[in-house]
Amino acid sequence: MPFVRQFEISGDPSLNLKLMLFNAKKLYWFAQFTGWSSYVAVAIVFNVILDQEIETPEIAALASIFVIGILVSHLYRQAILQYEWLSLNIGAVIPRIIFGTLVMSVIFELVYVLIIFLLTQNSDILKADSVIQDFVSWVLLLFTWSTLYFLYHFFKNYKKEEIKNLQLEASHNEFQINRLRSQLNPHFIFNAMNSIRSLVEEDPKKAKKAITQLSNVLRNSLLMDQKKLIPIQDEIAIVKDYLEIEKARYEDRLQVNWEIDNSKEQRMIPPLMLQTLVENSIKHGIAKLSKGGLINIKLDCVPKGCEIHIQNSGSLHQSKSSGTGYGLKSTRERLQLLYDDKASLNIYEEDEFVNAKIFIPKDSKYIKK
Repeated sequence: MPFVRQFEISGDPSLNLKLMLFNAKKLYWFAQFTGWSSYVAVAIVFNVILDQEIETPEIAALASIFVIGILVSHLYRQAILQYEWLSLNIGAVIPRIIFGTLVMSVIFELVYVLIIFLLTQNSDILKADSVIQDFVSWVLLLFTWSTLYFLYHFFKNYKKEEIKNLQLEASHNEFQINRLRSQLNPHFIFNAMNSIRSLVEEDPKKAKKAITQLSNVLRNSLLMDQKKLIPIQDEIAIVKDYLEIEKARYEDRLQVNWEIDNSKEQRMIPPLMLQTLVENSIKHGIAKLSKGGLINIKLDCVPKGCEIHIQNSGSLHQSKSSGTGYGLKSTRERLQLLYDDKASLNIYEEDEFVNAKIFIPKDSKYIKK
């Protein structure tokens, strides 16, 4: 029974298109010659194993199969490309493979019989049993060739679709992240301006200082606006300016405690994430308490990642009654888009404090070099 190993290799899609097509064509012909040469080599080995002499008729037959195989399989491939069989679904492809294999096997047998008869003048090649045996062999051979050919292109197209889907998903995520970030900036500016407005009549001097601090915050946030991730220390600088604005408004009602190890500040986080949680703590916690309260901000890096822990005086019931605001929802969405399920945001109450704890996974691509 004839045997063949046939495959086609395409060029690297990252290369120039012309170079890619040249390499694909070159490798295709290399595969053709290699595959049909392998068949001839295997046939010779079987003859040797069976102690059959390889004389002129056998050599002529093997050489004919090599040449005819390359020509017929290439003709088959041209028909596949011309009629765009590769774009069809499997239900439509299977009958075409069967039909194409039978047609090409008939062509193979006709050309093979004609060449062998002209070369050897041996009429045995024209006998019915010999023709049927050879025809069945060509059917099996070309069916194997076409099956491998279509399987190769199936997996190739599947990989292309997978890459395309990943690119679409990444593009969608990028759009969502930009949308969330663009909504956070006005949200933050609105709250900061409200804080300054309350100071204009009460203490113009503090209001002037607060405006300067707000300009610093806006300048820094605009510079970071196009970044997915920023160093924690840059975010801390914005938060400290923001808290100075709020302190001018709340005075002794707002107390802030920082626990930060400077050696751990090289971690990267989404811009305005820490600021959003601090803003949420003031709006839904400190502002609702007549005596004010305390905000604890702690950054701690653990082996698996980095934890940002923000505590504020108050209760979850108090926060829920005033609405949790846009900040927590947007923070969860951004964490999901950037890190999938590897990051988390948990909100819970403990010892008269509302706790917001973010975990950001340790990953080299999110760490500042």
